Amino acid sequence: MAIDTIIAAIDTKLDREVTTFTSDFENVLSEVERLLLASTLTADPLSFDLEFSMILDEAGYYALINHYIDDSYDQNYTELLDLFKESGLDVTFTPDDLLIIQNIKELDTQLFLDIGASAGHKLKSDMYKYNLTGLSRREMLANISESLKGTDLAKYSTTYANTAISNFNQSVLDMKTSEMEGEVYIYEGVNDGSTRDFCKCVLDKKKFYNRANASSLRSDKRRQWNCRHLVVPMFRSAAEDMGLTEGTFSC
Repeated sequence: MAIDTIIAAIDTKLDREVTTFTSDFENVLSEVERLLLASTLTADPLSFDLEFSMILDEAGYYALINHYIDDSYDQNYTELLDLFKESGLDVTFTPDDLLIIQNIKELDTQLFLDIGASAGHKLKSDMYKYNLTGLSRREMLANISESLKGTDLAKYSTTYANTAISNFNQSVLDMKTSEMEGEVYIYEGVNDGSTRDFCKCVLDKKKFYNRANASSLRSDKRRQWNCRHLVVPMFRSAAEDMGLTEGTFSC
């Protein structure tokens, strides 16, 4: 199986998971708004955090995150292993994989929990300000519901979901090919009208890189969010067959 076919398959699987997450999250967000308007929330800082957390729970936010990170990650891991085997790479599941994957899951789960908590902090601050203006309870809750749209929870959850599963795929790719001998690294993925200038620059250079350059490329902040590309290890001969030449990463 050619590397571009593998990457295309990974892209398809990523799109599948993020599309499902986005649809489910929109339903959750609508339910959060409904519950806010019907809530007993007050400006009391001692009770607000707990009550808002209960709203997120009732709306299904925590269940959505747990499902996304557990089921989606596990499914992607299994399908990635199948892709590797189809490409001729003899990869197997190991106990070390389980530990690494569990650590990734815990970190990503905490990220989404922090997004929810951050939204609560903003709404609590807004409600305190609304309370000082003498608004009625109904008016305060209506404003709080509107404030929700300006939180990272509403604006960026899909971005975080996209980035998290893309980073997971990259991590699995790295750990399953880390013992390849004589490997080099290429930057692979779609190059279209939505590709950011930085990624387009790297793709257009048509280079392959050593491990140090690949590490710099992988962690470059210019591709931190919503990046659809992977740093892919492969044999030098395969990279040369693709018409790529050795280079130093710079964009």
